[in-house]
Amino acid sequence: MELCLITPIVHLDYTRLLAGRFCLANIAASSKKYRTFFIDSENTILDNGVFEGDLIEHGRYLELSKEIRPATIIAPDQIGASTETNLNMGIAFAKEIKDVLDYPVKVMFVPQCKRNADPGEVEALQDAMLEVKEFDCFGICRDFAYNAYGQHTRTIDQELNRFYLASLWTAEGYIYRVLDAGKSFHFLGIGDRVDLIQFYWFVNSMDTASFFWQGLANNTIKEGKLETYLSKPSDYFKRAFDITGEAKEAITVNCTTALHYAQQADRLRNKINGKRI
Repeated sequence: MELCLITPIVHLDYTRLLAGRFCLANIAASSKKYRTFFIDSENTILDNGVFEGDLIEHGRYLELSKEIRPATIIAPDQIGASTETNLNMGIAFAKEIKDVLDYPVKVMFVPQCKRNADPGEVEALQDAMLEVKEFDCFGICRDFAYNAYGQHTRTIDQELNRFYLASLWTAEGYIYRVLDAGKSFHFLGIGDRVDLIQFYWFVNSMDTASFFWQGLANNTIKEGKLETYLSKPSDYFKRAFDITGEAKEAITVNCTTALHYAQQADRLRNKINGKRI
């Protein structure tokens, strides 16, 4: 599993603590330094910015994709939108972007649904998105997991809802169907329960800003948990944070601890696939 660290523009060097690269299009559009960093990176995932509350304009998103040339691009989505609306939006974008770019980019589709969605509607969405040949990867966000399954789990903890999703989809055989079709999974964001990463054996990559942001407050992962002491500020990407020696150590500890859980997931994947551990 490849983890991606999301940092402010001034502190992009810290992203190298983890192997993955996750670029937010809305930030890339306004910062040449940020944009250049990802142009020069490999295997970049380009995100549409919806989770930062700043969904980039369609034409500009296409322009950035041509300039950055990401390995994977996330199709636009709407948190809490109907399954049909979101699916049609994703299909239209996937077909367009594969015509626009002159190389085989992978398209990540992020499923969404309304709060307390009907179980049959969610199951229908699973089948439908699997059949779309233009979708190469499924990005599972915590909002979707909560909206789809919170009514059954009876908890508002989004990470626990996503763990429930992972367990249910595995038990139903859906995870294996996706992998057998040559598609992959990315989990968007890492919540307080970092230890749950070790059970996501089928996930190729995850991204997070929390390891950096919480590390600035000397907050580290303890017994698998990273408590959210402070919410990320709106100017997170543009601020030049003063990083103390303690904060630098905390950020590093968060990343290395998470990598341990990611390696455990890889070991479990090898075991399930009958490979040497």
